Amino acid sequence: MGKSNIMIRLEKKEEHQKVENLVRESFWNVYRPGCLEHYVLHQLRNDPALVPELDFVMYPMAAKIVAEETDKMIIATKQLFYAMEVHKLLHFTNPDMSAVSFAMTIHGLMDYELDQSNGKCSYETDKNLLDDYLKWFCEENSI
Repeated sequence: MGKSNIMIRLEKKEEHQKVENLVRESFWNVYRPGCLEHYVLHQLRNDPALVPELDFVMYPMAAKIVAEETDKMIIATKQLFYAMEVHKLLHFTNPDMSAVSFAMTIHGLMDYELDQSNGKCSYETDKNLLDDYLKWFCEENSI
């Protein structure tokens, strides 16, 4: 797939309802009966912590690619976490949820660091977020 086929851009206000519906349909009955993700998204839009410069949408083909790659990343992380449990390197109360949380957090932090390095962020934060998170995660789940 060529680079020109993947279009990511800032979300427009008139797209909010459509995006919330897509999120609801995507998460419906996936992790629990029904879903809350669309409601969380709706609430975040009214929160002062929202950074509008990071509110992106992408075209369906790009979204499909991202979803498939994210799924692969989560599966690989689950396998890694189960191996760590078996070899008594780390312990997780719920390895599946820990893997999903870990994978998505790492993904978000890597995206954030990339945006900062490319000058796409208009605000400054701690430069060691990824390292700090990894250190915290390992300490929290140590045996």
